[in-house]
Amino acid sequence: MPTIWRSGGFRFVIWPDDHTPPHIHVVRGDRVVAVVNLAVDGHPISIRVNYGMKRQEMAFALAVVGENNDLFTREWVKIHGKW
Repeated sequence: MPTIWRSGGFRFVIWPDDHTPPHIHVVRGDRVVAVVNLAVDGHPISIRVNYGMKRQEMAFALAVVGENNDLFTREWVKIHGKW
């Protein structure tokens, strides 16, 4: 699973064999702690799943995704093609 970005002790990962809509897995250590849908096709960034992240951690992860949404979307397209 390619790590696209690292920040604040988290890895932001796109799995090669995954489903739509485009999303990023937030990983701490070896565990997925959240899944965040990317802002595409007029849909906003949204939390798909939170596996126990604290509010402050989730806010940080959402900020990272917001700042890097274009990069993450380009990487999704490189890995999966257009959704």
